[in-house]
Amino acid sequence: MWLIIVSQINPFTIQRDINRMSVEIYDTSWTNHPEKIQLLMEYIKSALGNNLIYISYDNFKTAIYMKFINWTENDSLLIEKILMEKGVNGYVVRH
Repeated sequence: MWLIIVSQINPFTIQRDINRMSVEIYDTSWTNHPEKIQLLMEYIKSALGNNLIYISYDNFKTAIYMKFINWTENDSLLIEKILMEKGVNGYVVRH
């Protein structure tokens, strides 16, 4: 006798997307000033170049979300360096 289980969960949608990242910001001197966040996003865009295909800011979660063509460890290191240079209290999260 065989037991067949049919699942409506697509296993391909559960996998994490290795080309997505976010920067969660816990610094109110930044999160309370949208113009500073916009400048930070522009700086990140110019530093990452054509590999970055999407960047946005979620004011409620105080996080910058990014999608890459082909993410590498160097992208995370570069973003961490930018955060340190700009004095932003936050950290990089891979999705």
